[in-house]
Amino acid sequence: VFEFAPSLIGQEVVFLVDTYMARLNVYVDGAEVYRRPGDINIERYYSIQPVPVRFKVTQAQHVVTFRVDTPLMTGVYELPFELHKYDPHDVSLAWYQFRGGEIRLLAGFVVVFFGFFFLLIFAKTKYPLYLVAAIGSISVFPFFAAPSDALLRVFAPEPLLYLHYTGLFTFFFAYLFTQFFYKAKPKTNMILGGVYFLTVIGIVLQIYYPNVDLFQKIRTMNFMMSLLLGVLALYQSIRGAMLKRPGALILCVGMSIFFVAGIHDMLLALGKIQSTGLIFSGVLGYTVSMLYVASNIFANTFVENKRLVGD
Repeated sequence: VFEFAPSLIGQEVVFLVDTYMARLNVYVDGAEVYRRPGDINIERYYSIQPVPVRFKVTQAQHVVTFRVDTPLMTGVYELPFELHKYDPHDVSLAWYQFRGGEIRLLAGFVVVFFGFFFLLIFAKTKYPLYLVAAIGSISVFPFFAAPSDALLRVFAPEPLLYLHYTGLFTFFFAYLFTQFFYKAKPKTNMILGGVYFLTVIGIVLQIYYPNVDLFQKIRTMNFMMSLLLGVLALYQSIRGAMLKRPGALILCVGMSIFFVAGIHDMLLALGKIQSTGLIFSGVLGYTVSMLYVASNIFANTFVENKRLVGD
């Protein structure tokens, strides 16, 4: 229930609510003013960003009601959750939409391009570091791109919601990548990789056989495995940095960003805190550090080979 000063009657306001890809209906005094998906081919979906619901203040009190249909544990997933004055040039709203929309899609295509680039490098050099960097970059694509409004114009929100969690499997390859800078753990890789992959399969099966209770358990397990692999990758990169292995310190910084963001967003996803999601920044931070290190190794190898040919 919103109460307005007499001077505000006649002005337009915007109600911001972020329900993370969910189906959403918003009513003002019982009359529906917003629905998603509605005319999805001509309207923006506002996927993982605050939905701006615009209406005019016509009386001293308005009742705003919204219904969220989602398999997640929380309806209002993250901040902002507020009502403010309508502004045709709202910079804060434009930033929320860019951060939760366009930048994810751009990042997804840039990263997958680098993934195929390193796949080509591996085909030429047979050096497994490039293969791990390639698969790690390609596997994160669903996490970046599946929540995009472009795909939501074509597919229903629920399959894309499930699919985007599978992109977190990239952190198994993050763990493998950091082992090039300290110590390989083949037996541990098989056990952790197998368990992690089973959680991914369980999430994919939700597309065809949805079960909310089961999904919550699998999603929590998937988050925990991501964080565990993040901790192990952080340990490997720290030890590599202590041994002054080139690139290990940069990986350490990237993995630290992910680890902080991962802890924060696990608490957010479980409804323990109210905040704005950071996991995209964390995943992007580590992915960029991995691609930078792999590119640097490739460039240094090229320069060294050129010098050797000269000698």
